[in-house]
Amino acid sequence: MWNVRKSGDGEFGSTGGAGQGPKRRTTVWIWTERLLLASGLALLAVYGAARIESILGSRAAREKFAALNSYAATASRNNGGWVHPSQEFDHAGT
Repeated sequence: MWNVRKSGDGEFGSTGGAGQGPKRRTTVWIWTERLLLASGLALLAVYGAARIESILGSRAAREKFAALNSYAATASRNNGGWVHPSQEFDHAGT
């Protein structure tokens, strides 16, 4: 069955070397730290991408709002009638 022997320093261990104690725990700990670090960096990248998209979307919305305000100003200058910007100028007499 199991071959268990006592080492010289008083600790029990397997003769097969399957449970190498502190060395195995250290390796598992290092890989756990690496996995957590990679996960944290991935989440940070996703957060950064979301913030950049939010900033760009806000900028586009502000520009669209400013364009709508300029259209409203154009309408008020044309005796209250709304004129689309493409119709504001006379294109070759049409």
